[in-house]
Amino acid sequence: PLSTNKVAVHDKPLDQPQSGFVEALNTLKVALSLTAPDREPRVIQVTSSVPEEGKSSLALSMARLLAQKDQKVILVDADLRRSSVEKKLGLSTHGKGLTDFVLEHDAMLMDFLVKDPRSNLLIMPPGTAKFVNATDIFSSQRMNKITEILRENADFVIFDSPPVMAVADARLIGRVVDKTLFVIRWNKTPVKVVKAALKILRSSGTEIAGVVLQHVDLKRYGQLGYGDSGYYYHYGRYGQYHED
Repeated sequence: PLSTNKVAVHDKPLDQPQSGFVEALNTLKVALSLTAPDREPRVIQVTSSVPEEGKSSLALSMARLLAQKDQKVILVDADLRRSSVEKKLGLSTHGKGLTDFVLEHDAMLMDFLVKDPRSNLLIMPPGTAKFVNATDIFSSQRMNKITEILRENADFVIFDSPPVMAVADARLIGRVVDKTLFVIRWNKTPVKVVKAALKILRSSGTEIAGVVLQHVDLKRYGQLGYGDSGYYYHYGRYGQYHED
């Protein structure tokens, strides 16, 4: 989906680096660092409670932003059942990726990565081994090893994970990453669903760095009297929406 000025959200770090959206991403990056000031989180999961909340666009946008700062960044498309990163970027959906890397123990990491055509970002697709059970993958010792390989070969690793209420994958990935960002679609996702998903993540040992609101109508948000929303509405000229 496109924003009101016809620039896809995940293209804004490249095409509109001075936009309010990119400023918000930079603020999020700083806030994430402050959650562990002695050891900056470098392996990060992005998930949500249910589908269509904007987690994949956030993961891709943040990964592109980080990759512009002379840092090596790997985005892992870990939503094996409903992957979308490759489609957003117009990449082939038939290349090797995460599921293949799990099975091929002696292979080189670069064999399972593709380059973002518009930035230095590296992407690990879901892969071609569709018969592999996702829960088995994310609960395996091999997944722990893969995470460490990724950590050793990148400055930042971002996992785009499935929604918490749909499958168990996010809570399993949450155990091997440094921090998890939880995405909520403003004014749509039921509060009880959000609370249930957060409870599930916490009970599995996931370290939740914070919550990110997506699709916020900042003008309406300000009219409802939420905090300093009026400041954020005018700062950077956000416009009406942060859409996904």
